[in-house]
Amino acid sequence: MCVPTQVELVMTCLSKSSKQQHGAALMLLVFIIAIVMTTYLVKSFNNEAMKAERKQQDARNLASAKDALMAWAVSNELHPGQFPYPDRLETTTPIYDGRGDCGGNPISNFSLLLGQLPIYGSDGCVSPVEGLGIDAGDGYGNRLWYAVSPNLVHIYSPSVDPVINPETMNSATWLEVRDRNGALVSNRVAAVIIAPGEAIGNQSRSNTATVDNFLDGFQIGANTYSNSDFDDIDEDFIIGDALEHVDDNDPTYT
Repeated sequence: MCVPTQVELVMTCLSKSSKQQHGAALMLLVFIIAIVMTTYLVKSFNNEAMKAERKQQDARNLASAKDALMAWAVSNELHPGQFPYPDRLETTTPIYDGRGDCGGNPISNFSLLLGQLPIYGSDGCVSPVEGLGIDAGDGYGNRLWYAVSPNLVHIYSPSVDPVINPETMNSATWLEVRDRNGALVSNRVAAVIIAPGEAIGNQSRSNTATVDNFLDGFQIGANTYSNSDFDDIDEDFIIGDALEHVDDNDPTYT
Protein backbone atom coordinates (compact mmCIF):
# COMPACT_ATOMS: atom_id res chain seq x y z
CA MET A 1 0.00 0.00 0.00
CA CYS A 2 1.27 3.40 -0.89
CA VAL A 3 1.24 5.79 2.02
CA PRO A 4 1.62 9.44 1.02
CA THR A 5 4.47 11.28 2.59
CA GLN A 6 4.01 14.54 4.48
CA VAL A 7 5.17 16.49 1.45
CA GLU A 8 2.69 14.71 -0.80
CA LEU A 9 -0.15 15.55 1.60
CA VAL A 10 0.82 19.23 1.53
CA MET A 11 0.97 19.27 -2.28
CA THR A 12 -2.42 17.52 -2.46
CA CYS A 13 -3.94 20.14 -0.14
CA LEU A 14 -2.37 22.96 -2.13
CA SER A 15 -3.73 21.47 -5.35
CA LYS A 16 -7.25 21.21 -3.91
CA SER A 17 -7.02 24.72 -2.48
CA SER A 18 -5.88 26.11 -5.85
CA LYS A 19 -8.78 24.43 -7.64
CA GLN A 20 -11.26 25.73 -5.05
CA GLN A 21 -9.90 29.28 -5.43
CA HIS A 22 -10.07 29.02 -9.22
CA GLY A 23 -13.66 27.83 -8.97
CA ALA A 24 -14.53 30.66 -6.57
CA ALA A 25 -12.95 33.23 -8.91
CA LEU A 26 -14.94 31.85 -11.84
CA MET A 27 -18.17 32.04 -9.85
CA LEU A 28 -17.35 35.63 -8.87
CA LEU A 29 -16.72 36.55 -12.52
CA VAL A 30 -20.04 35.00 -13.58
CA PHE A 31 -21.78 36.89 -10.76
CA ILE A 32 -20.23 40.21 -11.87
CA ILE A 33 -21.25 39.59 -15.50
CA ALA A 34 -24.79 38.81 -14.35
CA ILE A 35 -24.94 42.09 -12.41
CA VAL A 36 -23.66 44.09 -15.39
CA MET A 37 -26.14 42.45 -17.74
CA THR A 38 -29.02 43.00 -15.32
CA THR A 39 -28.07 46.67 -14.89
CA TYR A 40 -27.86 47.12 -18.67
CA LEU A 41 -31.24 45.49 -19.24
CA VAL A 42 -32.88 47.53 -16.47
CA LYS A 43 -31.43 50.76 -17.90
CA SER A 44 -32.53 49.84 -21.40
CA PHE A 45 -36.03 49.04 -20.17
CA ASN A 46 -36.21 52.31 -18.21
CA ASN A 47 -34.98 54.31 -21.21
CA GLU A 48 -37.54 52.73 -23.51
CA ALA A 49 -40.29 53.26 -20.94
CA MET A 50 -39.26 56.92 -20.58
CA LYS A 51 -39.26 57.41 -24.35
CA ALA A 52 -42.72 55.87 -24.59
CA GLU A 53 -44.03 58.09 -21.80
CA ARG A 54 -42.61 61.22 -23.45
CA LYS A 55 -44.20 60.25 -26.74
CA GLN A 56 -47.57 59.71 -25.04
CA GLN A 57 -47.27 63.04 -23.23
CA ASP A 58 -46.50 64.80 -26.52
CA ALA A 59 -49.56 63.23 -28.15
CA ARG A 60 -51.85 64.15 -25.22
CA ASN A 61 -50.69 67.75 -24.98
CA LEU A 62 -50.68 68.34 -28.73
CA ALA A 63 -54.29 67.10 -28.90
CA SER A 64 -55.27 69.31 -25.95
CA ALA A 65 -53.62 72.34 -27.54
CA LYS A 66 -55.43 71.72 -30.84
CA ASP A 67 -58.78 71.49 -29.05
CA ALA A 68 -58.05 74.70 -27.11
CA LEU A 69 -57.14 76.62 -30.28
CA MET A 70 -60.24 75.45 -32.14
CA ALA A 71 -62.48 76.28 -29.18
CA TRP A 72 -60.94 79.77 -28.91
CA ALA A 73 -61.48 80.46 -32.61
CA VAL A 74 -65.03 79.10 -32.82
CA SER A 75 -66.17 80.89 -29.65
CA ASN A 76 -64.78 84.25 -30.80
CA GLU A 77 -67.98 86.34 -30.83
CA LEU A 78 -66.35 89.42 -32.39
CA HIS A 79 -64.43 87.70 -35.19
CA PRO A 80 -65.49 84.08 -35.68
CA GLY A 81 -62.67 81.92 -36.95
CA GLN A 82 -59.87 84.22 -35.80
CA PHE A 83 -56.82 82.53 -34.23
CA PRO A 84 -54.46 84.21 -31.77
CA TYR A 85 -50.99 85.42 -32.71
CA PRO A 86 -48.07 83.33 -31.42
CA ASP A 87 -45.93 84.32 -28.45
CA ARG A 88 -42.68 85.67 -29.92
CA LEU A 89 -39.56 87.04 -28.24
CA GLU A 90 -40.32 90.45 -26.77
CA THR A 91 -38.38 93.34 -28.34
CA THR A 92 -37.61 95.35 -25.19
CA THR A 93 -37.00 92.43 -22.84
CA PRO A 94 -36.33 89.42 -25.11
CA ILE A 95 -38.28 86.67 -23.37
CA TYR A 96 -41.35 84.58 -24.06
CA ASP A 97 -44.08 85.90 -21.76
CA GLY A 98 -46.86 83.49 -22.74
CA ARG A 99 -48.95 86.13 -24.54
CA GLY A 100 -49.70 86.36 -28.25
CA ASP A 101 -47.75 89.21 -29.84
CA CYS A 102 -49.38 91.32 -32.54
CA GLY A 103 -47.75 94.22 -34.36
CA GLY A 104 -46.96 94.74 -38.01
CA ASN A 105 -48.57 93.24 -41.06
CA PRO A 106 -48.14 89.45 -41.38
CA ILE A 107 -48.71 89.60 -45.14
CA SER A 108 -45.38 91.43 -45.46
CA ASN A 109 -43.69 89.76 -42.48
CA PHE A 110 -44.60 86.10 -42.09
CA SER A 111 -42.25 85.67 -39.11
CA LEU A 112 -45.04 87.26 -37.04
CA LEU A 113 -46.96 84.01 -37.49
CA LEU A 114 -44.51 81.66 -35.76
CA GLY A 115 -43.78 81.44 -32.04
CA GLN A 116 -44.72 79.62 -28.87
CA LEU A 117 -48.30 78.70 -28.02
CA PRO A 118 -49.91 81.79 -26.40
CA ILE A 119 -51.21 80.35 -23.16
CA TYR A 120 -52.27 83.71 -21.62
CA GLY A 121 -54.05 85.22 -24.61
CA SER A 122 -53.28 88.39 -26.55
CA ASP A 123 -51.12 91.34 -25.52
CA GLY A 124 -54.19 93.53 -26.06
CA CYS A 125 -53.96 94.40 -29.74
CA VAL A 126 -56.81 92.12 -30.79
CA SER A 127 -60.02 90.99 -29.13
CA PRO A 128 -60.75 88.92 -27.22
CA VAL A 129 -57.64 88.93 -25.04
CA GLU A 130 -58.47 85.79 -23.06
CA GLY A 131 -55.97 82.96 -23.03
CA LEU A 132 -56.39 79.43 -24.30
CA GLY A 133 -56.84 78.03 -20.80
CA ILE A 134 -54.04 75.52 -21.30
CA ASP A 135 -50.37 75.41 -20.36
CA ALA A 136 -49.05 72.27 -22.07
CA GLY A 137 -45.49 71.35 -22.93
CA ASP A 138 -43.73 68.41 -24.48
CA GLY A 139 -42.11 65.44 -22.78
CA TYR A 140 -38.96 67.46 -22.07
CA GLY A 141 -40.80 70.36 -20.44
CA ASN A 142 -40.55 72.68 -23.48
CA ARG A 143 -43.42 74.99 -24.36
CA LEU A 144 -45.29 73.94 -27.48
CA TRP A 145 -44.66 75.96 -30.64
CA TYR A 146 -47.33 77.27 -32.97
CA ALA A 147 -47.62 78.59 -36.52
CA VAL A 148 -50.84 80.02 -37.95
CA SER A 149 -52.08 80.79 -41.44
CA PRO A 150 -52.22 84.52 -42.30
CA ASN A 151 -55.84 83.91 -43.35
CA LEU A 152 -56.85 83.45 -39.72
CA VAL A 153 -55.27 86.38 -37.88
CA HIS A 154 -56.04 90.08 -37.71
CA ILE A 155 -54.51 91.92 -40.66
CA TYR A 156 -53.57 95.54 -39.86
CA SER A 157 -53.43 97.06 -43.32
CA PRO A 158 -56.10 97.04 -44.52
CA SER A 159 -57.89 96.28 -41.27
CA VAL A 160 -59.36 92.84 -41.84
CA ASP A 161 -60.49 90.11 -39.47
CA PRO A 162 -61.25 86.58 -40.62
CA VAL A 163 -64.81 85.32 -40.73
CA ILE A 164 -65.78 81.68 -41.24
CA ASN A 165 -67.01 81.78 -44.81
CA PRO A 166 -66.81 78.80 -47.20
CA GLU A 167 -66.65 81.09 -50.25
CA THR A 168 -63.45 82.82 -49.14
CA MET A 169 -62.02 79.71 -47.50
CA ASN A 170 -61.77 77.89 -50.82
CA SER A 171 -59.77 80.68 -52.48
CA ALA A 172 -57.42 81.37 -49.55
CA THR A 173 -53.80 80.23 -49.28
CA TRP A 174 -53.01 77.99 -46.33
CA LEU A 175 -50.04 76.40 -44.64
CA GLU A 176 -48.70 73.18 -46.11
CA VAL A 177 -47.63 70.10 -44.16
CA ARG A 178 -45.38 67.38 -45.58
CA ASP A 179 -44.24 64.06 -44.16
CA ARG A 180 -40.58 63.30 -43.56
CA ASN A 181 -40.28 61.95 -47.11
CA GLY A 182 -41.43 65.27 -48.58
CA ALA A 183 -44.87 64.02 -49.66
CA LEU A 184 -47.66 66.56 -49.26
CA VAL A 185 -50.02 65.71 -46.38
CA SER A 186 -52.28 68.75 -46.74
CA ASN A 187 -52.14 72.22 -48.32
CA ARG A 188 -55.16 73.51 -46.40
CA VAL A 189 -53.77 73.73 -42.87
CA ALA A 190 -55.02 76.46 -40.55
CA ALA A 191 -52.38 76.07 -37.84
CA VAL A 192 -49.47 73.85 -36.85
CA ILE A 193 -48.53 72.91 -33.29
CA ILE A 194 -45.05 71.50 -32.69
CA ALA A 195 -43.46 69.70 -29.75
CA PRO A 196 -39.75 70.72 -29.89
CA GLY A 197 -38.50 67.53 -28.25
CA GLU A 198 -34.88 66.86 -27.36
CA ALA A 199 -32.32 69.58 -28.10
CA ILE A 200 -30.00 68.88 -31.05
CA GLY A 201 -26.32 69.84 -31.04
CA ASN A 202 -25.80 73.30 -29.50
CA GLN A 203 -29.48 74.20 -29.28
CA SER A 204 -30.47 76.18 -26.18
CA ARG A 205 -33.89 75.84 -24.60
CA SER A 206 -33.75 78.97 -22.43
CA ASN A 207 -36.58 81.51 -22.24
CA THR A 208 -34.50 83.92 -24.34
CA ALA A 209 -33.46 81.51 -27.12
CA THR A 210 -34.38 82.16 -30.75
CA VAL A 211 -36.73 79.92 -32.73
CA ASP A 212 -33.92 77.95 -34.41
CA ASN A 213 -32.94 76.64 -30.96
CA PHE A 214 -36.31 74.88 -30.72
CA LEU A 215 -37.31 73.89 -34.25
CA ASP A 216 -35.25 71.92 -36.74
CA GLY A 217 -34.45 71.70 -40.42
CA PHE A 218 -34.88 68.69 -42.69
CA GLN A 219 -32.95 67.54 -45.74
CA ILE A 220 -35.25 65.56 -48.03
CA GLY A 221 -33.50 64.59 -51.22
CA ALA A 222 -32.31 67.77 -52.89
CA ASN A 223 -34.75 69.95 -50.92
CA THR A 224 -34.04 71.61 -47.58
CA TYR A 225 -37.00 72.51 -45.36
CA SER A 226 -36.99 74.36 -42.07
CA ASN A 227 -39.63 74.46 -39.38
CA SER A 228 -37.81 77.38 -37.76
CA ASP A 229 -38.60 80.00 -40.40
CA PHE A 230 -41.79 81.34 -41.94
CA ASP A 231 -40.87 83.05 -45.19
CA ASP A 232 -43.83 82.29 -47.43
CA ILE A 233 -47.59 82.63 -47.20
CA ASP A 234 -47.94 78.88 -47.82
CA GLU A 235 -45.03 77.85 -45.63
CA ASP A 236 -44.11 74.15 -45.62
CA PHE A 237 -43.84 72.37 -42.28
CA ILE A 238 -42.38 68.89 -41.97
CA ILE A 239 -43.71 66.15 -39.68
CA GLY A 240 -40.63 64.68 -37.99
CA ASP A 241 -39.99 62.26 -35.16
CA ALA A 242 -38.35 63.33 -31.91
CA LEU A 243 -34.57 62.88 -32.06
CA GLU A 244 -34.61 60.03 -29.53
CA HIS A 245 -36.67 57.97 -31.99
CA VAL A 246 -34.33 58.66 -34.93
CA ASP A 247 -31.35 56.51 -35.92
CA ASP A 248 -27.95 58.19 -35.43
CA ASN A 249 -27.18 57.68 -39.12
CA ASP A 250 -30.41 59.26 -40.34
CA PRO A 251 -29.41 62.11 -42.73
CA THR A 252 -32.81 63.84 -42.62
CA TYR A 253 -32.25 66.25 -39.72
CA THR A 254 -30.05 69.30 -40.30
